[in-house]
Order: sequence, then C-alpha cells, then structure tokens
Amino acid sequence: MEKWEPNPTGMLQTSFKKAYETMGPGMCLEFGVGMGHSYCWQAKQMAAWASGCFLLGFDSFQGLPEETEGVWAPERHGKGHFSYPLEILESHMEACGLDIEDPAYGLVEGFYADTLTEQLQTQLLHMHPLMFVNIDVDIHKSTMQALDFIKPMMRVGLPIYFDDWLDPIDVGKGAEKWGEHLAWEQWSEANGVKAELGDTNNLNQRYLVVTEV
Repeated sequence: MEKWEPNPTGMLQTSFKKAYETMGPGMCLEFGVGMGHSYCWQAKQMAAWASGCFLLGFDSFQGLPEETEGVWAPERHGKGHFSYPLEILESHMEACGLDIEDPAYGLVEGFYADTLTEQLQTQLLHMHPLMFVNIDVDIHKSTMQALDFIKPMMRVGLPIYFDDWLDPIDVGKGAEKWGEHLAWEQWSEANGVKAELGDTNNLNQRYLVVTEV
C-alpha cells in the first residue's frame, strides 16, 4: 500500500505537545475524525514519544448533522457535508503503519446524539485522566454535545483545540460568532467553566487552556 502521511495543522501539533508536557500522559478525545489527519498524527506521536496515552475518536462518518436551529453556518457546512466513509480512515491508518486493533486507541462511530452516552461517559471517567481534546466538528450543535460530554472529565490545565473557531472564508460577513466559537461562549458561561487563550493563528484555529471548572 502507498505510504500516506497525516498532515494536521501546526496549531494542533503545538497544542498536543503542550498537553503532553503539562497534563500527560492521559486520554485524548477527538471529535470529528474525518479522513484521519489529526487522528493518525496523534497515534503516531503516541508510538514515537507520547507513551502511555489513550486516543478515542468520535465521528458519524456520514457527514455533518443538521445545525442548531437559528444558528448561522456557511452552505458548505450543511447536513451531510464532509462525509468520509470509515474505510478511508482505516486505509490511512494502515498506510501509516497503525494497527486498528491497538488498544491504545479506538473509534466510536455514529452521530453524537446516539453515541455520547452517560454509560460511555462513566466508563471514560474511570480510565485515564483527560489530557487533550480536539474539537473539529465545525458546527454549533456538535460542539455543544461534545462539551457536555467532556464536562465531568475536565480539569484545570486541560488544553482544548478548536479547528474552526472563526470561519476563515466568511469571517466579517456575519460569521464572527458561529459554530464552535458561539458554542464555547454559550456553554462555558452556562457551566461556569473558564479558560484562557493558549495560542491562535491566522486561520483562527486556536487552543484554550482550562483555568476553572
């Protein structure tokens, strides 16, 4: 099989390394796996130097669900967009030399309304401490679901990476607060969670560091 190299953003790489240095080793949760660029990259780091970690990815592999009613989103973030079958990820893992049966990482397939259950939440609470969260779900609805799910696992110092904080194409055209940005603002206020900016870039990707839970 032809070799495939994952190509996650530099901001994700920075925040993952920061997480391991300050909070690791521990559990890494990725919401929005897609073709597996960030998932496979993290798995490769775990094999190379970030030992003792557990990586769990969540994705419907059927594209986006419908957005929260009344929340703005660009057309390319409509229902069903960014649909990448699980087989693509599996082929990329194989091309990276990753064993999908390795107990150091796993996948939860399905829409979050069905998969982010209290039972799974309780199970994860009794596993490794949460070290890193990657939220790459684009839309408000899925971000709110992910944040609700990780709330009991949050701890001070936890880095949370947001891949789509501000839309890089439509920013300034009514998109200043949308999907992930709007969800964090609403959710953190409602739940009394505070965080400070770790770093950001010109694509408006960023990671926040939890300061109060």
